[in-house]
Amino acid sequence: MMIGSICAQGLSGDVVPQSGLILDLDAAKGVECDTSNKVLSWNNQVIGARAQAFKPNPIGRTDPAAGVPTRLDSAISSGEHSTIQFNRQELINGDEDAFDHLIQGNGYTWLAVIAVYEQTSPVKNTHAFFGNLRNTTAFEGQGTGGHYEGFWGVVHDDRHVYAGTRNGIDFERDGLNNPEVLSQTVLEKNRLYVVAGRMGAGTGEVKVEVFVNTAEAEQSAMVPINPEANPSKMAVGQERDATDHPGCESFEGELARLLIYERPSSDQELSKAMLQLCESYHVQR
Repeated sequence: MMIGSICAQGLSGDVVPQSGLILDLDAAKGVECDTSNKVLSWNNQVIGARAQAFKPNPIGRTDPAAGVPTRLDSAISSGEHSTIQFNRQELINGDEDAFDHLIQGNGYTWLAVIAVYEQTSPVKNTHAFFGNLRNTTAFEGQGTGGHYEGFWGVVHDDRHVYAGTRNGIDFERDGLNNPEVLSQTVLEKNRLYVVAGRMGAGTGEVKVEVFVNTAEAEQSAMVPINPEANPSKMAVGQERDATDHPGCESFEGELARLLIYERPSSDQELSKAMLQLCESYHVQR
């Protein structure tokens, strides 16, 4: 595909907290497109951050073009802001280890401005709008099944938001090492929301929380820290660089912004960030 333009309209100058920010994917800035507005690269706006370009990965697809998301000139709910539209598609950053330390004890905060569609990917309750789960089939060279550690943001079939972390001690769903931290809010289709997840820093057990539009946690759970956890490449649009079954654990909807911090934000910082994003994208709280 030929690059037609650098899509960079620019937003109205929102200033989210900067301390610890390692990823800022903004659909209005740094998006390289072909002449059909298919996304060739979505580029991190944090200067000097380890993870920079997120690009399509055709491996595993019979039709490589089917895995490429589209940049839209305006968000479905406001008509003012650009979004990246995912239809069981993905963008991948090539760095295997850029986000590993977040679940090894640093903690994290992520925030996303999203609008959801009907979710049709075939794996139940696994419609991920980002994730860096380990993309191998063994843990420390042992056994035949992967433990798939990492962290992610997921939309369930019924459009609750799942803020997930798996520490890699074992593979399980909704257990001690991978608690299901699920929002109370059900996202309405075709409407922008600001959703967030936060994981505490330290050793032992830390708290994982999920938020929708405000800095009041809708659910939380504790998860043990595994300093040896080894996630993989960060994907946007699905829960990992799933070359064995692309599009099967994927998101359908639009992303206007994705922010990741390499530490847990304070309540005050999270409140400021969510308020700023809601105001900038005209999200009703």
